Amino acid sequence: MIKGFRALHFIGPCVTVFGSARFKEDHPYYELTRKAGAAFAHLGFTILTGGGPGLMEAANRRAKEAGGRSDGCNMS
Repeated sequence: MIKGFRALHFIGPCVTVFGSARFKEDHPYYELTRKAGAAFAHLGFTILTGGGPGLMEAANRRAKEAGGRSDGCNMS
């Protein structure tokens, strides 16, 4: 557990995006989440998600494309 906290300690200010893995690229929520990911990245926030597909992918992908930081954090 300490190892996990240490890994997350240095990512700086972030916005966590929780979202459904079921929304595909053609869904309006996917595009809205991409826009939000870019907007938060431009404000200097790291996007942190569960690293899965759907809306989590949309936020991570667009934040990275906008030049921001993007992290996926899943459990194993």
